[in-house]
Amino acid sequence: MWKYISLKYTSVYYLPRRDPDDVADTGATLELVRDFCADKVAEVRCAVIYQKPRSLVDCEYVWRHTDRWINFPWSVLPPVVAREPRVVDA
Repeated sequence: MWKYISLKYTSVYYLPRRDPDDVADTGATLELVRDFCADKVAEVRCAVIYQKPRSLVDCEYVWRHTDRWINFPWSVLPPVVAREPRVVDA
């Protein structure tokens, strides 16, 4: 799936990527995006909820630094509303 990022002072660029990461774990994805954007904008800054010590990128905005495993509610809890199984295209 293609996601877009909007870069201030430039056009919109498209990157092949799933959903954005909340954690700078290895930092490989952030490094890829940062390097891609670096010559297209005046300044690149990274913001994450959590940053791990082994991250290749030292983000400018971090809510928490941790080396622990993170369980987000949207990845470990069931959906709030159960959906009926259905055939979308038959």
